[in-house]
Amino acid sequence: MASLRIITKYLTLFHELYPSRDITAVTADAWEYALADVTDPRFEWAADRILKEPGRQFFPTPNELRAQLGPSSGAPMRRLFARDGSSPVEEGIDQAVDEWYA
Repeated sequence: MASLRIITKYLTLFHELYPSRDITAVTADAWEYALADVTDPRFEWAADRILKEPGRQFFPTPNELRAQLGPSSGAPMRRLFARDGSSPVEEGIDQAVDEWYA
């Protein structure tokens, strides 16, 4: 799974180049959730391609990064849920959303 450190690094770079959207803790959590099956090296490779893409004018989405990896974008999705059905990723997103709207 791409680490939050790597995701945050590239979200910061994307924001500097395409300042059309703010970056929050929820942004990083959402990217981590959306790209849970992508390793750090693959994430960096795809993000670097996006950063150097001629003519790009807008902040990329996780699916645009995934598209850089090709049709089979990695290993099967890792288990994101504990045996009791809870998900640490979803709990973190839920907490951030609750704090945002509090």
